[in-house]
Amino acid sequence: MLSLLGILIFVFIAVWLHRRISRIEELLESKSAPLLSPAPQQALSPLVPTQQTQTPISGNEELAVIDKFVVWAKEDWLLKLGAFLLLIGFGWLATYAFANNWIGPMGRITLGLVAGVLILLLGWWRIKTYVYQGSTFLVLGSSVILLTTFAARIVYDFFTPLAALGIMFMSAAFVAFASVIYRHLPLALASLLSAGVAPLLTSPLSFAVSLSTDFVTLFSYLLVVTIGTVWVVALTGWRILTTVALIIVALYSLPHLFIGRSLGVEIVLAFTFAFTAVFFITSILGILKLAKEKIVPDLITAGGTGLFLLVWILMAAPEEWKSILMVAWILVFAFGGFLAFRLTQRIEPFYVYLGVSIAMLAGATAVELQGAALVIAYSIESGVIALVAYAILRDLRIAQMLSLLLLGPAYLSVGSVISRSWNIGVVHKDFFVLFVLAVIFFGLGLFFLWAQKQKISNEKKESAYFTAGLLIVGSAYMHLLLWLSLHATKLSDDVATMFSLVAYTVIGLATYFYGKTKEKRIMRLYGAVLLTLVVGRLLVIDVWSMALAGRVVTFFLVGILLTTTAFVGRSKKALPMLVLATAGAMTFYASSAEALSTASQETISAYRQLKELQPVAILVPTVVEIPFESQELERFSFAVLDEATDTFQPVFFKQETSVNEIPITTINATNQSALNAGRMVDGNVQTYTAFALPEEAQGSTQLILQSTRPITSSSLTLLLDNHVALPTSIEIRAQVSGTNTIVLAKIPMRQATIQFPRTTSATWTIALTYAQPLRISELKLAQENATRSSSHALRFLAQPGRAYQVYFNPDRYVSPPVGEAGNLADNQGVLRLPSPLSQTNVYYKQADVDLDNIPDILDNCVSVRNTDQADVNRNGRGDACDDFDRDGIVNSQDNCPNDPNRGQADVDADGIGDVCDTEESRFTERYKWIPWLGIAFAALTLIVLFALTARSTLQKRNQDKPPTV
Repeated sequence: MLSLLGILIFVFIAVWLHRRISRIEELLESKSAPLLSPAPQQALSPLVPTQQTQTPISGNEELAVIDKFVVWAKEDWLLKLGAFLLLIGFGWLATYAFANNWIGPMGRITLGLVAGVLILLLGWWRIKTYVYQGSTFLVLGSSVILLTTFAARIVYDFFTPLAALGIMFMSAAFVAFASVIYRHLPLALASLLSAGVAPLLTSPLSFAVSLSTDFVTLFSYLLVVTIGTVWVVALTGWRILTTVALIIVALYSLPHLFIGRSLGVEIVLAFTFAFTAVFFITSILGILKLAKEKIVPDLITAGGTGLFLLVWILMAAPEEWKSILMVAWILVFAFGGFLAFRLTQRIEPFYVYLGVSIAMLAGATAVELQGAALVIAYSIESGVIALVAYAILRDLRIAQMLSLLLLGPAYLSVGSVISRSWNIGVVHKDFFVLFVLAVIFFGLGLFFLWAQKQKISNEKKESAYFTAGLLIVGSAYMHLLLWLSLHATKLSDDVATMFSLVAYTVIGLATYFYGKTKEKRIMRLYGAVLLTLVVGRLLVIDVWSMALAGRVVTFFLVGILLTTTAFVGRSKKALPMLVLATAGAMTFYASSAEALSTASQETISAYRQLKELQPVAILVPTVVEIPFESQELERFSFAVLDEATDTFQPVFFKQETSVNEIPITTINATNQSALNAGRMVDGNVQTYTAFALPEEAQGSTQLILQSTRPITSSSLTLLLDNHVALPTSIEIRAQVSGTNTIVLAKIPMRQATIQFPRTTSATWTIALTYAQPLRISELKLAQENATRSSSHALRFLAQPGRAYQVYFNPDRYVSPPVGEAGNLADNQGVLRLPSPLSQTNVYYKQADVDLDNIPDILDNCVSVRNTDQADVNRNGRGDACDDFDRDGIVNSQDNCPNDPNRGQADVDADGIGDVCDTEESRFTERYKWIPWLGIAFAALTLIVLFALTARSTLQKRNQDKPPTV
């Protein structure tokens, strides 16, 4: 099967090669260029033959890289195939000889080196007459020497690493010398790759960037190879070699970015500066020397050198010197690119180095700023660059392309959109991030729109869509800012959502009809999309999440706005009247809703349900009684709100019970620190049993409930004290027929009531684990086999003509503020009313003491805001509440969370404790204005050089224009 597959692959390759060769020959024939041309005569040595040799044509620019490779492979292909087989055969011969111990280690090494040298000499002899044949033998001989030296070093430890590296380098250098003498680029590439792979063959640790301390030797060697490459490039003009050398150096230096400073990252950084200087000077000289030719390799080397240097400075330079170093190199690159432009009038080098300099300017800004300040600075820099470019070049297309720099700040602004700051208020750093981006995007869009009108129609068409995109993104930031700001105010979520959606609807309608009237397709499409998003949110999200009252008002307002568009255009007064009516409805709803929230929303937000009591037909204040079904009540806590006065009324809860519930006779807790376990079944939600949390682990306890006779149950409810998280897990067992049976296997606890299969038992065991301090108010095991005849009723003093809202079933203990209470327990004169229907409280919000939008019962760090709920060690307790270094200070308050420091000393007041702060003595920390002065100077230099270059380019362009008649 494998043989058949191999035959098929061989046939496919043969057919493919035949087609490629045929296509190449047709291409060459169509260009009237012979496939073979005389060998170059301008050799640097008299050894170069004057007779004609077979070399592929060098001036054919139509051939792709793969086609050139096919031409090379076709030429003397039998020789190349034979050399490949000889190399394999030599390896097998050496292996066979070694296995039979024909010769000793010294002989084996000598044999390999001698064979390699002889093949090199053969190649040197053949290259005089046949370039391809000779180059093949030269590469073969160098490979034999490399492999022999590798075996001698690794297998027999015959050479020191330095000696082995020297032998390999000399063989590669000899091949490079031959490539220069006979002007053969493939041979030069082979020698450079051989020199590049040599360190990998001297020691296995070289690939890990010499994890020994001798990495200086490695980079010194690479520097020598780079200088040698520059020498070859200077003699031949093969600038592609410089790019390959840069890649080799980058690959060897890359692992140093991921190891510690103890291994000498600073020394490698010094080598990085040396390599950068060599590559920079080489690219500049290459551009100056070959100004009239293609300089793409030099431009690639220039850009790659800048990226190489930028990454190293950001990753390895000392913090206090990063921005200063980048400013220094900005000036070097900028002046180098400007010099190349002035001497050659080639604009490409300056643009490449200008791009590198801008990237470094952004890097220096990032070093000095963090968070919101960094995003704002990036946004302003990007906007200024686009405006300055237009002011200098008067080229709208280039200015628009430069405005794409805003994609970076836009990406970084995601953090400001999801920031916790919106839980606190409106005006904060994240607000200004979004505001600045909105202003810059929208401002640039308006500016480009104005600039479009100054240009001819062709350029106007090309830039219209880009300008529209900037305006749309800017408006999107404005819409987002409106949404977040409204939801960050004291308005309820429903009211904020209503205001936002109505505003979006008005904006969408305005842009849609304006675009339709003025025949502006983009504006009409923008308005239609915005209206579609509003309706889509209403139908997909708000129809489920918004409270009934807010849902009714919002749907009505948006619906009215959309339906009344039928009158727009027919009556000039329709739209203003519509806007006024909408504003009035929104104001009325918001004022009525917020009037309630300002006085009592904080209290009633704890209650899940309510009953609305309409005015009762009474003439004088009367005690009224509202009955409750027992299944409606989880906690016996109520709040009665007088709608007229917005005040809470004193209440009396009457419980007439003839319930034959099975009493819990014993409750024990295995946790020794749990005191007063009986409080969990005393029926009083104001008392609780506390379970202490161990310092180094999760807490656990087993609660054993015993009753006088078996209880049939299928649910268990845990009522917790205020601001307490649920246990992390629960397991329930029951004694059934003398056997301890698992009723509910261990599961994470996500709600206060747990359901399980119906079970009957007199002994129940509840196993809990918890990651935060646990306080249980009541432990209720539902008794399905209890006979009960109970009545629950709530009494309060009602006033004539008043409507009341009765809130019940809070998720936490709450005590509404009430005035003096009368004797509500007296049964005389009590007016018993039918029970109103229960409703969902639209103002209900789960307890969230730290305002991180995570309910307390599910929050893995109840008292500290941690929206991300990060828990690295997975102990069920959020990292913000953990104390990794065990110094008694939780991570959220510890200025050195990984190092013990009870004193929290912070001399430089930078928020990092002295124990873990390694930057107290920074030069730039004491004189913070110095980096900013350098950044400003570099930015000004770039602008001046850009202006001079642009002006010179425009003058030359105007001079080249033919005179108009």
